[in-house]
Amino acid sequence: MIARQLAETTGTTARFADNAGPEAAADPRLREQLTALSGRRLSQYSIGSGGIRLSFWGENITTPSREILIEEETVEITQPGQQARQVPGRSELTATSLLNTLDHRLSRAQINEGRLRLTFDNDLYLEVAPHRQWEAWQISSDDGLLIVCTPGGDLTIWYPTQSD
Repeated sequence: MIARQLAETTGTTARFADNAGPEAAADPRLREQLTALSGRRLSQYSIGSGGIRLSFWGENITTPSREILIEEETVEITQPGQQARQVPGRSELTATSLLNTLDHRLSRAQINEGRLRLTFDNDLYLEVAPHRQWEAWQISSDDGLLIVCTPGGDLTIWYPTQSD
């Protein structure tokens, strides 16, 4: 599958994935990238026909901005003191939960069998399951990172490009 091997084509330069398939989740560099995302403030969010976009801007000029795009139609939200609920991504509950989470820090980002779980410091939990037919979510940054949850829950990862 081309999407699993090729992230972007610019002119004649192609960039191939650094890791793909079941072994990508065990790559220690993945844990480093998730740790780097933790502690970031939710700077902006949007909900549209393309999904939910969560933006974590760099807190200084040397820190790359990161973004999570959720394309799966259903998410699981757990609000403080409440049971987890499966809701449409484009729902009032999703919108108000994220509005109440603006400027709060992401305490932890976890990936387990293609399932993305985000924990915020206001005790909001957002979980996205993989989809068997399409990409459910992705994490990207302006330094070249791209983590894609491919159909079925495997990951394809392009790590940040190293500058010479």
